[in-house]
Amino acid sequence: MMTLSTPRGGQYQIVLSDGTKVWLNAETRLRYPVQFTGEQRLVELDGEAYFEVAKSHGKPFLVATAKEKIEVLGTHFNVYSYPDEDESKVSLLEGKVKVTIPKGLVKELKPGDQAINNGANLVVQQMPIDESVSWKNDEFMFNNELLGTALAQVARWYDLDIEIDQSLQTITLWGSVSRLDSFDKVLKIIKMTDDKIKVKIEGRRVRLMK
Repeated sequence: MMTLSTPRGGQYQIVLSDGTKVWLNAETRLRYPVQFTGEQRLVELDGEAYFEVAKSHGKPFLVATAKEKIEVLGTHFNVYSYPDEDESKVSLLEGKVKVTIPKGLVKELKPGDQAINNGANLVVQQMPIDESVSWKNDEFMFNNELLGTALAQVARWYDLDIEIDQSLQTITLWGSVSRLDSFDKVLKIIKMTDDKIKVKIEGRRVRLMK
């Protein structure tokens, strides 16, 4: 097994031995074999990645994370599954996947579906396709996203340690900004949400408070 890791602020693309293309977001680790053998194609993921799976009749493609297992035959999908976050998400753009979590819950997704796993439940909802892969297009896109969840993505990309006061935990963000822009652009979106938010920056440590 080989291991490919991206640092904070990094992004990478790889083509696996079967022709499957994988894009890795910041602070992500992918374990994969040099050559797929046997009756299935298995990779392990910590973090976020977008997959364009090459079709291989009779050899399902499996993505295993610490929180779920995704099984496909040939499809395009995004997996957001960081071990230190409460929720993980599987978003399907094309084809068909089956998501299984340790509690035994199983959901089959169709294009436009997003499976959200909080450890206890596995819920399927509709999602805008461009939103789930915005990172692959060098963009942050926040659609009613909780501040903590949104800033976890931001912290990985800009390599920051961001602390949020408890009083801000229920605030949600709307808007988009290029990941090629500076962190200041993200702060402007936050300020538009609530102009009473105060920001304190010390080196790579950022604190948001009221």
